[in-house]
Amino acid sequence: MRRGIRLKEWEPGIKREMTPAANLIEDSDGSLSADKVSITVSNDGFVIDPARPDSFDSRIIVMGDSVVECSFIREGCRLSDVVETKMRASGKSVRVENGGRSGATILQLLMSLQSKIIPLHPKKIVLMNGVIDSDALQFNTGLWSKGDYLNPIEEEKIGHPSPRRVESVDFSSRSKFLRLFADTCKLFNIELVLATLPLRGSDSYLDGYFLKHGPRHVRIEGVNANTREFCAANGVNLIDLDILMGSDTSSFYDYFHLNESGASRAGKILADHL
Repeated sequence: MRRGIRLKEWEPGIKREMTPAANLIEDSDGSLSADKVSITVSNDGFVIDPARPDSFDSRIIVMGDSVVECSFIREGCRLSDVVETKMRASGKSVRVENGGRSGATILQLLMSLQSKIIPLHPKKIVLMNGVIDSDALQFNTGLWSKGDYLNPIEEEKIGHPSPRRVESVDFSSRSKFLRLFADTCKLFNIELVLATLPLRGSDSYLDGYFLKHGPRHVRIEGVNANTREFCAANGVNLIDLDILMGSDTSSFYDYFHLNESGASRAGKILADHL
């Protein structure tokens, strides 16, 4: 049996059109459109705006999961696109890469950092992740869970035992991976900035979402608390997007995924702080 490290990224160099799955639209608040959206991927596996300027003096990479990826938002309007546009408007010759990939955990993002990000010599990395961490950490196998979605290794299905749910989520392993992430960036002279996940404020939609998805929101709020605690204890810069966006309800199509308006607002906040 052949096995390999799983690099969570889009297939380099592709261009395709996609639409949200029916269950995602059904689970949304109505602001997730069923229209086709174009996805263009660079040779380095980043989701890009094909109309972006070619030249730049420095590079910033925003890494995370589907919240960063913004796959159902139009090209040029995704979170990373907004950051770059605003920073260029202020006179910064910067390339802001979208290093988000749906389903990526902190373990998988660390492997991506070490294998493909470091050689690109970015000036800064913004790490904004945690949704999938919170899903993995509800099991005893944690970030090493063998399910198709979470497994950090590409391998054939060979009858792995089903993971067991734990009584309470322990974020200590995530803290250790954040420490490895921060140490790696420091060793390679990359400035690391962490950002919390912006979360939807309370409204009638969210009441129904919580009933359907149970305690998932408690785990995701726990991820944000873990990010804040790590930054405070280790002197890492934090952009607390969840606080800065306030009790917003109009910027999301569900609990944590940004719609186009939300990507614009969050991107401008990141640009101002960067």
